[in-house]
Amino acid sequence: MNTLRSGRYRWMVYKEGDTWVGVALEFNIVVTGSDPKVVEIELQEGVLGYLESARKVKGFRTQQVESVLNQETDEDAVVSNCIT
Repeated sequence: MNTLRSGRYRWMVYKEGDTWVGVALEFNIVVTGSDPKVVEIELQEGVLGYLESARKVKGFRTQQVESVLNQETDEDAVVSNCIT
């Protein structure tokens, strides 16, 4: 389970047609582009910003904030997009 202090997440970059798609699964972050390296870098930057924002949230219970760090992924969407 991801917390504000530690955790892990799954990510992948795959090609869909002419577009490269990067996804951080537990955070539901998606990045698209024409260069897989750029997509990977932008995805990692997006994750860092997401985590930084989650740490800055004040006035909420820790459990509520941590729930955004552990979102469930639609397994059918992941499996269908990974088959090439």
